Amino acid sequence: VDGALVYFDEMYGGRTPAEVKVIPGRYTLRIEQDGRNTSVMEVLIEPGQTQNYNLTNEALERSAGIDVMSEACEADVFLNLMHIGKTPLKRNDLPPGTHRLRLSCDGYVDRIVGVSLENKKETKVRLTLQRGDTLTYYKDPNYVVLDWTWHDVSFYTALTSLFFYAGYWKYRVQGNQTMDSIRRSFPQTAIWDIYKNATDPEGLTRFATLYQLEKMSSNRRDADIYYRYSGGSAVLGITSLFLAGYFVYLGLSADEREGGEIISSPLRYYVYSNPMEGTGIGLTYQY
Repeated sequence: VDGALVYFDEMYGGRTPAEVKVIPGRYTLRIEQDGRNTSVMEVLIEPGQTQNYNLTNEALERSAGIDVMSEACEADVFLNLMHIGKTPLKRNDLPPGTHRLRLSCDGYVDRIVGVSLENKKETKVRLTLQRGDTLTYYKDPNYVVLDWTWHDVSFYTALTSLFFYAGYWKYRVQGNQTMDSIRRSFPQTAIWDIYKNATDPEGLTRFATLYQLEKMSSNRRDADIYYRYSGGSAVLGITSLFLAGYFVYLGLSADEREGGEIISSPLRYYVYSNPMEGTGIGLTYQY
């Protein structure tokens, strides 16, 4: 059948009729197409040879039935991606197997469940829709900015606290060095005063003393500025650590909403929504 998907193990090879070049070796050849059975064959690809394989995908019998009813509104019903009608709905020409069933109605949250359909049997589905916005309801609360979760934000906030910690010590050391320069100025001033008082007690002594005092005052002001920067860095670092812990708490308390459950099947569907992968349906197996 033309248009079927061709896979060698999990490697996609195109659509039939397909000519695929693969590395020699043993593969599981799989042919898939909607509405038909999946054909599987173990093949051995020899080097330097062209090998032909003809697989037949028989059409699935479409006699599975479903009876869907919803409260509050006449909802659009989708089986996988195909619109099959509005509630109340009865169909007996659907393909068997496990499918995603979605009910959608303006002003209500979409209800998504999994259904397991069998030929010549009718599966009853009774669902209640609640008012609200679908995207808001199913959005994963862990994602804060783009693809950053609360845990990512917490981690980088904690790293930021290290930056502020380094700033604290940098300005602290600069302030201490500036204060040390003031202390070294005192003996120099005293020696200068003794010398000038002995040689020129009126003019140069007064100038030198005032200059030294102004220099010490300037250094003290610089030291105060460094200490203020150091204190500000310490406050910001402590705040960053507090915020990192709070973001961890938000990440742990954020719950993931499930989009529904399989009826008469051990499989469960769930809805995911994030900036990297978009919005979609996942499938898990319940033991």
